[in-house]
Order: sequence, then structure tokens, then C-alpha cells
Amino acid sequence: MSQSLGSLAAFVFAFMYVYVFNPLSENDVPWTQFSTKTAYRHCSLKPYKDPLYIRPVQSLASCNLVHVNALFRHGTRSPTQKDMVKSKNLFERLLSNPNIKLPKRFRDQPVPFENQTSKGLLPRGFEEHHLLGQLFRARMDRYMKVNISNVQFYASSIQRAIDSSRSFYHGFSGMPPLSPKYASVGCGSDVEPNDCPSDVVTERYKFIQEADKLLRFFTYCKRYVEEIESNKSSVMEYLKFREGPEVRRVVNNVRSRHSLPAAEFSENDIFLMYAVCSYEVAAETNPFKDHSPWCDFLRPNEAPVYEYMSDLKHYWRKSYGYELNYVQSCPLVGEMLRQIRNAAHLYKISQKSNQESAHEVPQATFWFGHAETLLPVVAALGLFNDSVDGSKSLSFTADDFIRWQDKRRMNPPSPMMFRAGHIAPFSGNLALQLYYLSIGVDDPWSGFFVEPLVNGQTVAWPLGSPFRVPTKKFPGATFAPLGTVLSRLGSCMPDRFDEDEVCSLPGKSTTETHGGTTVATESSEE
Repeated sequence: MSQSLGSLAAFVFAFMYVYVFNPLSENDVPWTQFSTKTAYRHCSLKPYKDPLYIRPVQSLASCNLVHVNALFRHGTRSPTQKDMVKSKNLFERLLSNPNIKLPKRFRDQPVPFENQTSKGLLPRGFEEHHLLGQLFRARMDRYMKVNISNVQFYASSIQRAIDSSRSFYHGFSGMPPLSPKYASVGCGSDVEPNDCPSDVVTERYKFIQEADKLLRFFTYCKRYVEEIESNKSSVMEYLKFREGPEVRRVVNNVRSRHSLPAAEFSENDIFLMYAVCSYEVAAETNPFKDHSPWCDFLRPNEAPVYEYMSDLKHYWRKSYGYELNYVQSCPLVGEMLRQIRNAAHLYKISQKSNQESAHEVPQATFWFGHAETLLPVVAALGLFNDSVDGSKSLSFTADDFIRWQDKRRMNPPSPMMFRAGHIAPFSGNLALQLYYLSIGVDDPWSGFFVEPLVNGQTVAWPLGSPFRVPTKKFPGATFAPLGTVLSRLGSCMPDRFDEDEVCSLPGKSTTETHGGTTVATESSEE
């Protein structure tokens, strides 16, 4: 009987994996081409398999997993209130003109995301994080007996991040999926609405702590807000491409195919069609339903143009475009590394004391934030940097679309290619996994290795490369010795990073700017 139940549970888990994540290949266009609005199940990132370098261990297969420190973006969300109003207006204008050639079934569509909470976590987002919780728990169960008191959970104060963390917690703890009905504001807080089920109470989420200062560093770093986020000149490459021939060609083609009068349908309207398509594809929970008719306004070869346009903005505002973009993430990166170092230290002690203090070793920390959290942290680690060989000419610019297209079509794909949909789709995640293998070297960090996984895939980590300056041929390794990680990223550690020096405006300290407390605001946040 128990064997039958086990087989049934395995079948259900496998079905849910396909149902929720349903990974697609790069040929399944345009679902992989929505930048940060890409669905997690459509993230087409391929695992990187590095050559066998000369190092203490060639593989982590024989190592023991000690600790997992993972950062998540919230799950699939609804558009902003502003975009929902624009979508409704565009929808009505399209239906009101009898001369327009509308895609099949478009007239049968409901108004996009009508009556949805602005930027709220959608049912698909709850599903994504519940299954991610199950997947991380299954991975850890293969190596250790998980004790929930040795696992930490942190979320930003924004509701979709809180809901994502709670849904993940349910999956990780073996609880049933969390219904969106009971996860919104109020349920699980000190003041619960009457329709909250009795088992969803504050006590259940006591492990989830708010950590805005770490997870929303981009609102605390005043220099970043003023010099980059609020400065149009910081995204000149994006603006240049938006006004360039590639985008203009897409706009003209869409207008021509669908008989859209140029005077009535602007360039922004055409991009909005792409955006609504991306949201509806990401939000769809019916595995048997075809894609959104909004997607049929564009052809598959046109979607990459808008993906590239979006990625230009993310590159220059959240990634390698400016050093401040990722250096400001040091408080979070440093805390993650501090926890990993502490886990290694306690694990070594537990090994010397014959496992007597093994229960004291922190097993995992899970962080829940935003695309603005994940993209800078990934950049701080040096992942997906096209300029890996140090050539400034490889920066992401408005003139690089053809080169980017060629790299996108490479087989195997370029391991260093910057593509926001590979890094930070809805529910995107970065996991730093600490492994240990006794190699008999007298060093406090000997035998410890850190492996970064991005959305569950191994990646090329320049920090782990045997070459000080990685090359295209040898862009990195899939893991690195802990000592190397702590040395190369040491400037981010809490005892070395100077937030005032990095983030304060001239004449003002960070503390003075915030007065010790800051109310979270979202602005154009992902």
C-alpha cells in the first residue's frame, strides 16, 4: 500500500513539474523572448558543462551538500494599474474599428487582467513557488535531514514577494499549495480577515522575516536612484534602439499586416501588444490552452527585437552597464557569503566533534525579492558577462542586435550571453550551494566549494576559472573553492563594505538620507 502511495506521489509530482514548469526549447518561439516577463517554465537557459580543469576535485558528485543560499524573484504577477488601463483602452480601440484585421479569436478575449490587483502575484506565481519549494526540499533531502529551525526565510515588504515566500514555504514544508485567496494582505498577519482558514495563521509564517534593507537595496542607495534610475541618460542605448530601424521595421510591419492606421496606433501601442502577450502567456494556468491571441499581432522573428530593446534597459539599469548597479547589491551578497562562511566553519567543527553539533549548522537561507534584486546580484558574481575577455567593445549597445541574434542562435549557446529572460524570468532564482569533500589540506576553507545554479542550471563562473582573466574558450568553471570566493568577493563582506562611500550623495550619508527608516515604494519596479 505504501509503495503504491509512493508511486502515486511521484507521478503527481512529475505531472505538476511538467504542468507548472513545462520547459521549452529555444525553438518554441516567441515564449522564450519576453525578457523579464518570460514565464519560468519557458526559461530556455541551458546548463553549462565546463572542461575538466586541473583542480582539487573534478566533480561535485562525490561531495556532501552542506548549505544552500538561494535568492528568488517573485512569481508571475499582473501588470501595473497603469498598464492595465492602457491595455483595456487598446483592446477597445482595436475592437471598435471594423477595418482592422484582428487575430483569430481576438474578439472572444476578455479585457486583459480586468479586476486584478496591480502587480499582484497571480495563481501561476503561487504554483511556481510552491513547486520550487518542493524541488529545493527534494534536492536537500538527498544530502541531509532537513530541520526547519536551521532554515531561514527572508522576503521584501512588497506583497508579491511575501506571497511568493509563503507559497515556497508551503512547498518546502510539505504543506498543500497556498491559495491566492488566503495569501493577500491581512491573512497571516496580526489582523486576519474572517474568511482566513484557521490553519493559516501568523504562527505558520514566523520563520519568514522582512529584510527590505538587503532585498530592496536599490531603493536605499540614493546615489543609484539619482544618478541611474532617475537619469534618462543612463539608458541612452535603450532609447537609441527604441528609435532605431529594427523597432521601426516591426512597427510598420504590424501596422501593415493588421491594417492599423498609424495616426491611431502608436509605436507604444505595438509594444503594448507584445507586453500583453508576455503577461498572458506567463499567467496561463491551463496546460491545454493555446497561446494568447495578442501574440499573433507579431511574428516570431519580431519578438526578439522587443526582447533586445527590453534587455538594453535592464543591462544599463540593473546589470553591467554601470558598476554602481551591482556594487550596491554588496550588502545582500556579503550577507549571503557571511552565512555560507559561517555554515562552513560550523560544519568543520561538527566533523571534528563526530557530528555531535551537526544540528547547529545552518542548512539553508531563502531570500525573496525582485528582478532589481536578482540581476545586480548575478552581475556582482560575474555571471553572464559578455565582456568576459575584458573588451569594452563587447558592452551591450543599440548597435549590437545582429551580433546578439547570432549568439542567441549558437549551438551550444554562448555561456556568457546576457539575456534577462535567462537570468530573471518570473520566479527566477540564483542558488549558491556549499559542498564539502575532505582533501587533507590544512586550511580552514579547504575542501569547501561553492556552486552557483541559475534557474536550476549550472553556469560558467569566471571566478572559478583557472585563468585570472577568463577567455571565450575558457569562460569559467561551474564551481569555485570557497577560499577563492571569499577572497575575490571579500569587498562585499559586511566588515569591509562601506555603504556611505558607495551610495551616499555628496554631503549626505546614507543614514541621514533615510533617517533610519524608509517606507518601501515600487515606482517602475519589476
